[in-house]
Amino acid sequence: MKVIRYILIALALGLSSTAWAQKIELRGIICVQRSLPKEATVEYVSDVLIEHPNAKPTVSDTQGTFTLSIIGLARGSQIGISIKPQGKYRDYVVVNEHEISNITLGRTTPVQVYICKRKELEERKAELIGINIDRYQRARQTKLAQLKNHVAELESDHQHQSLLYRHVLDSMQRLSREQEAMLRHIREYADTFVRINLEGADSTYREAYSLFERGELDSVSNYLDQSFDYKSEYEYLQKLEQESKVYQEAKQAFEEATQKRNEYTRSVKDLLLRKCLLMAQTHGLRSERDQAILRYRQALELDPKNHKVLFDYASYLQSIGRFSEAQHLYSTLLTELREHQGSHPETYILRSQASLLYNLGLNAKSQGQFASAEQYDAEALALWEQLAKQDLEHLPGLVLALNGLGADHYMQQRLGEAEALYLRSLEILEQGKLGNNRTQQSYLVQTLNNLGTCAYTAGRGEAAETYYLKALSLQEALAELHPQLYKRDLYSTLHNLGTCAQSRQQDEDAERYYRRGIEIARLLLSENPEAYESSFAISLHHLALTISKQGRHSEAEAYHREALSIRQRLYAREPRRHWGALSTTMAFLSENLYRQGRWSEATQQQRELIKFMEQAQAPEENKFTAIGNLVYFLVGSGEYTEAEQKARTALALQPKAHWIKPHLAVALLLEGRYEEARAAFDELTNLKHNGRRLDTLIAKGLEHLLRLGAIPQEHRGEVLQTIQRIKEQAPSPNTSRS
Repeated sequence: MKVIRYILIALALGLSSTAWAQKIELRGIICVQRSLPKEATVEYVSDVLIEHPNAKPTVSDTQGTFTLSIIGLARGSQIGISIKPQGKYRDYVVVNEHEISNITLGRTTPVQVYICKRKELEERKAELIGINIDRYQRARQTKLAQLKNHVAELESDHQHQSLLYRHVLDSMQRLSREQEAMLRHIREYADTFVRINLEGADSTYREAYSLFERGELDSVSNYLDQSFDYKSEYEYLQKLEQESKVYQEAKQAFEEATQKRNEYTRSVKDLLLRKCLLMAQTHGLRSERDQAILRYRQALELDPKNHKVLFDYASYLQSIGRFSEAQHLYSTLLTELREHQGSHPETYILRSQASLLYNLGLNAKSQGQFASAEQYDAEALALWEQLAKQDLEHLPGLVLALNGLGADHYMQQRLGEAEALYLRSLEILEQGKLGNNRTQQSYLVQTLNNLGTCAYTAGRGEAAETYYLKALSLQEALAELHPQLYKRDLYSTLHNLGTCAQSRQQDEDAERYYRRGIEIARLLLSENPEAYESSFAISLHHLALTISKQGRHSEAEAYHREALSIRQRLYAREPRRHWGALSTTMAFLSENLYRQGRWSEATQQQRELIKFMEQAQAPEENKFTAIGNLVYFLVGSGEYTEAEQKARTALALQPKAHWIKPHLAVALLLEGRYEEARAAFDELTNLKHNGRRLDTLIAKGLEHLLRLGAIPQEHRGEVLQTIQRIKEQAPSPNTSRS
């Protein structure tokens, strides 16, 4: 039978030589968490095993009470205990783990421990997440619509260059960028609320919970702002601390009073600390960065070495892209843990270090520092492996670490090492030892997708498809239960399957996957255009190529144009980021038009592409490629003189651009200047571009023009002779191999 185990912080300070002989009793009470104010009945929990390295294990009685006799530690030390629910409560977890992580040894008031069914906790959390995500998305759409209307008004007034216009566009981009962080913060916020025991909470927490479970995030923030006065409460805390010092000076006479005052002061401090963290999370949810950072800093002012504060603040900074500051806090906390390693339970130290190292790896990956990320992830993996050998509850951490390190290897093109780690993760997950079914499935989907991507990059399309299909099956089941949470991942997997099928020449399958993905993407686009426009354009582009490959060029054109429209908008907002994608779409639209025999339109589209590249200051090689294609389209349009001029202009600027020369030779041929054309063809003999003979490419190009009917009748004879001459000059297969 699997035992649910929680190891809490144990930090022992100020040990004296006589402390080891002391015996100090720690009393506590264990009951089931009540998450709703109306639940007035207290359910005490018996037969819970309580342990500490310096005490004989004990169990709670029928009233939920226990007494643990600690020896070898001084009064006033900060310790942690191990809680193991058993019997009918074996599936329960400790809810207020953080609050009881620093227990003052010698306290007179019992330690309160609250437990709850893991499934119930997760269901409440999922419900809160669902309600608030739905409210957030609706509010966000309203705000987005207002901003779009504002943009339209400014554009109608021709205020494209105004600061206000840029400010409104920046606001729209910020809404897009911050969505993922907002969804993550909502989940963290929900986790905070479901762990509050409302039966013992004050009115502030009760009202905040009531507002949050209705999805009224703004109301939560406003209520907390109105009821929270940091200055007065901090002054009150300082007053209590001063009084505690006075009591301490009279310790011998008033020891019990001093102890109670210290405990009360600590409880006030802890409450103020929790309020600061709650306010920080609230402002973070509303993208009020300055206010969130202020509350985190106030929390650090209260307790500069508090592990949770340091970790939460670092995570928030990481989520808003302030990676250097996040790394500093993570490193500070890691150093703190290592320096006090002997004062904490081993499991807590190992688990905390592993989590920190994993986050440091994510932080490094976010900055493209994959070698540094690999070092962090390798250390994290070693710790999670050690923990998993002790208790299977640490397997989720091990799975994440394997995927994290695998991603580092993948990004450094070490595909074999990456795949080996992903396969280890898959083996663990297929054994079904993670317990929670939803967690198990989410991690399995992640691992299967990683394996699919790894296999695809290695050129093993069939294996990649197998992994992607398994991931798709799981994601479809998850998306059916929780569409808001999983349809984005479902879209990503469908796109991967489409790309995989496309690379294996399975065009009908590729088209089917792309169409399904695009159907989901249109829903995502309606909810959050800025977040999904770029990936949606990629899907449209791939679908257009797949359809065009099947000869349905007219149908493909519609998707090319839709992708073009999106990428033009993206380029207007972020030119440096999107110029490459826009130029690619313009180039493929030109090709699509020429494949339909619409030479004039293809030529005009290519002219627009070259003009755009000049404005965007594209690399010279990109511009020359576009000019070369323009020459080809001009030939197809019968504009031979201009084709010759464009080719000669390009060669004058870049004489070594051999791939332009075939177009010049063809233009001369179709102008009827046969002698010059033959000389140009002879010059190309044995020249290569990207490993292919240029004269052979010319022959294929001329044959293609003949099939399209783009060669005038008076030149067909010379063209056929040219093709024959090139083929006769081409080396035989045996000669090529020699």
